[in-house]
Amino acid sequence: MREGRPIGAIGVTRSRPGPFTDKQIALLKTFADQAVIAIENVRLFQELKESLEQQTATSEILGVIASSPTDIQPVLDVVAENAARLCDANDALIHRIDGDKLRSVANYGRCRSVGVRV
Repeated sequence: MREGRPIGAIGVTRSRPGPFTDKQIALLKTFADQAVIAIENVRLFQELKESLEQQTATSEILGVIASSPTDIQPVLDVVAENAARLCDANDALIHRIDGDKLRSVANYGRCRSVGVRV
C-alpha cells in the first residue's frame, strides 16, 4: 500500500495446508512495506532522471541559441533532435506555417516532409 492505495501484492504458498502464523503474516507485511519503498525509490529516481534529461536538452537548445543568434536552422535542428530523444522516437519533424502551406523546416531521423496545404 502507498498512500492508502494498493500498488501490488505478495503471494506465498506452501505444500502443507493450514493458516500462516501471526509472526509469518507480520513478516510478509514487513516485506511488502520494503517492496513499496523500493518501488517508490525507483519511481523517484526515474522522475529525477527524466527531469535531468529535460534540463540537459533545454541547456543544449539555449547553448545553440546563444551561439547562433542570427541563424534559426541550428536551433530548429537541435530542437527536433532533442524532441525525438526525449520522446524515445525515431523521427521528429518541425513544420512552419507559410501562407496557406505547412513547410518542413527541420527534421531528425529518416522521416522527411513536403509542403502541405493547411
